[in-house]
Amino acid sequence: GRGRSVASSGGVADVTYKPVTFEEGFIFAARFAPDGRTIVYSADWDGRPRDVFVTSLDSPDFRPLGFPGADLLGISRSGELAILNGSTVTGGNPYIRRGTFARASLTGGAPRSELDRVRFADFGADNAMAVVRDDESKRTLEYPVGQVLVEIPLVKTESGPGETGLIGPRVSPSGEYVAFFDTRTTGALTVKIFDRSGKLVVSSPPFADWWDLAWAPSNEIWYSAAESGGRQTTLFGLDLKGRRRVVFRAPGALTLHDISPQGDVLGSFDHILSRVEL
Repeated sequence: GRGRSVASSGGVADVTYKPVTFEEGFIFAARFAPDGRTIVYSADWDGRPRDVFVTSLDSPDFRPLGFPGADLLGISRSGELAILNGSTVTGGNPYIRRGTFARASLTGGAPRSELDRVRFADFGADNAMAVVRDDESKRTLEYPVGQVLVEIPLVKTESGPGETGLIGPRVSPSGEYVAFFDTRTTGALTVKIFDRSGKLVVSSPPFADWWDLAWAPSNEIWYSAAESGGRQTTLFGLDLKGRRRVVFRAPGALTLHDISPQGDVLGSFDHILSRVEL
């Protein structure tokens, strides 16, 4: 099978949509640049090798940034990119990969490699990084790098390290909180928010499947989740007091990639296609 993703940006309040990409393939991650109109994303388009691309809400044109094979992880307020080089898909889930974390520039140039065995990363307000990475025995969420907020033992399987737990960390606009998916309990996933000291602040009600998360300008974490089996997703908002609300019920599988400072939402509607070739 193969996946087809179409990214859209629109104000959730009035639920208007603006198509951004028109290619067929898989979008790993997409982020708004600091101006709120430039969009950077990594994707496998039409069977071509993965790359990191830049486009704009003002034009359907896109161009590669010159980081072939890289996955986008995040973008800072100054426009610096966090990318994953040499990544491999683990556990059969294309959203879960592991490779070498590097910093790169929107204007090009050689990436600067910093950490190995990284799965996810995101920039804080002060350019400090939140990362999820593995060693031989454990998986850690660190923010900043070197300060462990959460640590879980690695459960090894025949195909390698287990894939559960600590998915998709995002740092709040204030830089004081980190939210992530805790996927250690099958069918009872949660969003957790920790502060910089490692204290658990909020845990969401459980749900069945995750489709990524991002912070709204109001310091509310929004996340797309399936409450039961199937591909129907709901976009939830969760505040720092643990109050959850429904933002939008999506007509399918909505992956939430980012929210701009202006409140625009960047997402992809993912269509899973199956085919048999003889």
